[in-house]
Amino acid sequence: IRYSPLEIRVFRRSEGGGLTLLEFYKKRFQKEEENGILEVKEGYSWEVLEKFEDDTFDYIYLDAAHDFESVSKDINVIKKKIKTGGIVQFNDYGFIHADSKECCGVLPAVNKFLWEAKCEVLYYCINGNGLDDLVVRIDK
Repeated sequence: IRYSPLEIRVFRRSEGGGLTLLEFYKKRFQKEEENGILEVKEGYSWEVLEKFEDDTFDYIYLDAAHDFESVSKDINVIKKKIKTGGIVQFNDYGFIHADSKECCGVLPAVNKFLWEAKCEVLYYCINGNGLDDLVVRIDK
């Protein structure tokens, strides 16, 4: 299984010991990178994903931007990059973002995708903060 975590979020340098987000992830996953298990990439998730061949991934965990437009961009690329039968886990599947208390575009963007795509909902993961995860299997 090829796995590449893609995440864009607000990151305070104090959280990572003064490191940038990229430096933090490079340090955190240094052994995995050295062993060829994982690659840490920087950029917008939809742009980074676009660089991979179609039908590359068995599993994608999406925790990126939360506005409807960005999530929709991610989904449009994910549909091409995930293998048939692949699993996508959408983080923060809810209306209100727990940290900022702002409206979130994840739920409407994912629901639009579910109405249009051939997929099976596998799990609804309750996080206890109102922003749960939804896990689906993609059938192209």
